[in-house]
Amino acid sequence: MTPKSSLALARPHPAFLELALIALLFVFSFSANSQTIESPSRPARSGNRVISGVVQNAKTGLPLEEADVTLTEPGSNTVVAATTSSDGGQFSFSNLADGKYSLRASHRGYIPAAFQDHDGYSTAIVTGQDQITTGLRLTLAPQGVLLGTVSEDSGDPVPKARVSLYRVQHLNGIEKTTRAGETTTDDLGNYEFPNLAPGNYYVVVLAQPWYATHPQLSGKADNSRPRSPLDVAYPITYYADVTDSNAATPIPVSAGERISVNFALHPVPAVHLIVQVPKSANNGFINFPQVRQDVFGSTEMASPTSTGYIDTQPGATFTVVELNGLAPGHYEVELGSNQGSTGRVAALDAAASAETVDLATAGQSLPELTGKLILSSAEQGAVPKDLNVSLKPREGDSWNNGRVEPDGSFHMQGLHPGTYDVLVNAPNTVYAVRRIAAKGAKVSGSTITVGSDPIELTLSITQSSATVMGFAKSNGKPAPGVFVLLVPAHFAADSPLPETDQSDSDGSFEFARVPPGEYNLIAIQEGWTLDWGRPEVLNGYLAKGQRVTIAAQAKEINLKDPIETQPK
Repeated sequence: MTPKSSLALARPHPAFLELALIALLFVFSFSANSQTIESPSRPARSGNRVISGVVQNAKTGLPLEEADVTLTEPGSNTVVAATTSSDGGQFSFSNLADGKYSLRASHRGYIPAAFQDHDGYSTAIVTGQDQITTGLRLTLAPQGVLLGTVSEDSGDPVPKARVSLYRVQHLNGIEKTTRAGETTTDDLGNYEFPNLAPGNYYVVVLAQPWYATHPQLSGKADNSRPRSPLDVAYPITYYADVTDSNAATPIPVSAGERISVNFALHPVPAVHLIVQVPKSANNGFINFPQVRQDVFGSTEMASPTSTGYIDTQPGATFTVVELNGLAPGHYEVELGSNQGSTGRVAALDAAASAETVDLATAGQSLPELTGKLILSSAEQGAVPKDLNVSLKPREGDSWNNGRVEPDGSFHMQGLHPGTYDVLVNAPNTVYAVRRIAAKGAKVSGSTITVGSDPIELTLSITQSSATVMGFAKSNGKPAPGVFVLLVPAHFAADSPLPETDQSDSDGSFEFARVPPGEYNLIAIQEGWTLDWGRPEVLNGYLAKGQRVTIAAQAKEINLKDPIETQPK
C-alpha cells in the first residue's frame, strides 16, 4: 500500500520489569519517610526544618515511586541533599537549616522538572518560622514521542533522510518556532524523536533520491538541453506533505503521547546552480559556496548531491562552480570570507533547470566588523579576561561572536544583513552596554542594523553588579510562584529585554547583576506565556508597577514595599 502522510496515535510499548530489578528494589525499598542521602561535597546544614511532599504524574495525578528528588542551592548545581520517593511517591528532607532551596525531581520516562516549573522558571522553597514547606506536590510530565516513516510516493522507503524537529515556545518573551532536534532515517525509512515535553511541534524532511543522477553542465545555464528522467530531487517537505512552511501543520504532543507522523516525498526535476565565484590567487584552491534554506527563521543547510568546477580562461576574475541535485525553491547561496576577501550572499528563487548565481561581482557583501570596548570611568584598568561581544539577531538563530583582546579590540566577519542586540559578557559576569557608536551600521537603542558596509563599533560598557530583592503579594498575603519582571523605563522594541524571575514560596524574588538605570517592577499571575518581550503586551501592566532606580555602583537594593500581583 502506498503510504500517505498520517498523524495517528500509536500504541504504547508494553513495560516489562526484570526479576533482578524487582529483587533489588525490594531490598532497597523506602518507606513513606524516604531516606535522605547527603551530598559528600556539600552536606545539608543542620537545623530542625522539613521539606516534604509527593511526586506525581502530571497527566494522571498518580504518585510516582522511585523518583530521584534533590535539594540544591538556588542558582547553582550544588546538591544539598538527595532522596528517592517511596511507593506512595512521598519524599522528605529533615534536619534542614533556615534558608532557601531549589527542589527538583527526575524519573525515567518523564521530563525532569523543578517545583512549579514554567520553562526554566521555578519556585524555590523557603524554610523558617511559619513557612509552608510540607505537603508539596512536585509534578513530572511523561515524555512524548514522535515517530514515523519517510517514503517516496511510490511506496519505497527513503533511507538516510535528514529529519528536523521544531518546537513552538517562548524565548525571551516572544513566541518562536525553534529547532528542537535532528535525526536520520534508517534503511527502512524510520525515524524517532523520544523524550519530548508537551507542546506544539513541526517535523521537516530533507532527503535525496538514492537513484538520482545529475550530469554536469558545461558551466553555463542551458535550459534547452534534454533532461534525464533521473535528474530529480526531493523538495524540502513539511508535515503534511507540503513544501511551504506557511502551510505546515503543527503537531500537538500531550504528556506521554506516542504520535506517528509519516511522509510521502515526491521527486521533481532537479535544479543545477551555476555559481560564479572569485578566482583564488592560490592556484588549485576553490572556495565552494554553501546553500541554505530558511525554516521557521532558522537555517537548514541544503546539500547538493554533486559539485564540480570549470576553470575559466587565463585572466578571468572568476571560476565557475556547479552545484547539482537541488529541488526548485528559495535559497541563499553564500560564499564565506577567505584570504582577506569579503564574503557575499545572494538569494534566489530557483525554478528553471539551471540557474546562474554571480557571487564574483554581484550579490550582497557580508561585511567585516571591527570594534573597541571602553570601560566606565569607575572600572578603568585591564580588560577582564575571557570577555566576549555577541550580536544576537532579532530574527533567526545565527549569532556572531568576537573575543575581546587585552587592548579592548574585537573583530567579526561575515555578518548577515539584519538587526542585532549587542551583548557583552564574561564567565560569571554581566556587562551592560551604556552607549553604542557605529560607522557603517544604524544604531537604535541597544540594537544595530547591519547592511553591506564595513562596520566600526565603539561600545561603552559598565559591569552589572546590583542585586534587587523584594516580595510579591496578593490580597495582602505572600504570592508564591508568580512571574516578576523588572522592565526598563520607556521600554521599546529596541530596548534591552526585561529582567525576569519567579517568586519563591514566601513570595520573595531576586534579580542578580542588574545594570544601572530606571525600571518598572511588575508581577503577573500566570504570566509566563505572555509575549512579554513585546512592549505593547506589557504596556497595560506598567501603570500598576513600582518604580525602581538603580544608581551606578549600586550593590544591593532591598525594596521596602511589596509589589501587588496583577491577573494575566
